[in-house]
Amino acid sequence: MPDNDGATAARVTTDALRRARALVCDEPRAQRRVWRVQRFGWAAMAVFVAAACAGVFGAGGPLTDRQARGGPSAPDVAYEGVVRLSRATTWSILLPAGIGTLALEASALEHFEPRLVVPRPIEERREESSLLMMFHASGGGRLRVNIVLTPTAPGLHEVRLTAGSGGAIMRIVTLP
Repeated sequence: MPDNDGATAARVTTDALRRARALVCDEPRAQRRVWRVQRFGWAAMAVFVAAACAGVFGAGGPLTDRQARGGPSAPDVAYEGVVRLSRATTWSILLPAGIGTLALEASALEHFEPRLVVPRPIEERREESSLLMMFHASGGGRLRVNIVLTPTAPGLHEVRLTAGSGGAIMRIVTLP
């Protein structure tokens, strides 16, 4: 037994669709406006996907990898310039030759929580303005220290690391 309510609903939907098509399809200017909005939407989505692949929103990509070069008597740091609040990040620090001391200034400790330091420091102490870590200085070579940190606050952060007679400044954007 046929369902009259279903047939009526289908007829009403078909009639509404036919009227909508007549309004847009019969009006070339309206159709061009719809196409223009669609093209804008496609372009916006393409820009969004390209930005995400480049690393603008964190989690890797060529735009997030940064270097802070301190010179011959200061540390060199490789880090991510854009990080996420919920994801750990790693700073790879190359200390100057013969230097075994690294200081993370208070600004770093306010916005990032150190989780792991490799190699382990032989001594670590907090001073009023920094976290001081001492390592076995390699025999005249440069020591690489990797620090895994978790961001604790979103925003734009400027962080200074000091080793030897100089320092390196990192600018990091932390996204929620």
